[in-house]
Amino acid sequence: MRLKDKIAIITGGSSGIGAEICKLFVSKGAKVVVVSRHENKALMNQLGENAVFFSTDVSDEKSVEKLYKFVLDKFAKLDILVNNAGITGENLHTHELEFSEWKRVFDINVNGSFLMSKQAILLMIKERSGSIINIGSVLGVVGSENFGAYCASKAAIIAMSKQDAINYAKYNIRVNSISPGTVMTELVASMKDKIGDESFKSIFASNHPLGGVGEPKDVAYGALYLASDESKWVTGTNLVIDGGFLAR
Repeated sequence: MRLKDKIAIITGGSSGIGAEICKLFVSKGAKVVVVSRHENKALMNQLGENAVFFSTDVSDEKSVEKLYKFVLDKFAKLDILVNNAGITGENLHTHELEFSEWKRVFDINVNGSFLMSKQAILLMIKERSGSIINIGSVLGVVGSENFGAYCASKAAIIAMSKQDAINYAKYNIRVNSISPGTVMTELVASMKDKIGDESFKSIFASNHPLGGVGEPKDVAYGALYLASDESKWVTGTNLVIDGGFLAR
């Protein structure tokens, strides 16, 4: 099995892309710590005995420290961290955006990834091994008319991934990011319901040369590759999974 006996933390693991990563990792032999503010009991029942839930606010340093104490006490090591927790924030331009809203997005998306990575790296240095996967976005690579704080936060995550990849390669810790295009998560599905099929196709699906939008499992399989030993010589890369969006 590709992740046999690997210990993985997945933030934002109760829904969407995070939940799909949890399911795939468990199916490949990993023991998974599902991190979110709220437990998805149906998901945890599905994952079975090789998964455990831990409620954490990734933007709060003390909360993150409690999580890592739990992981250390229970498993004594960490092999994989997936920083998936994130929010889009308000769809406003810079001159319309309150600083409190900007800060809220960065607290979760960027500061949360930093706090989680910091503690993970301390454990991984001891093992001289590990894989950190940060979920970015195609909107962290190119500009967008919408969601300014979100775009800036995802660009920061991609840059942080490259920086950490360089700094911790000497410990055999690999750090990569994944930048999805539009993926049919609960959030995107609710947006589709609001605007209707035709508007959704013209705004989102038409932007992808392969057509349609992605599925959470498309991103999960990318994470599986970066978490496994198959990518042992891959670090500092930004894996784009976007149906061709950035190829235009």
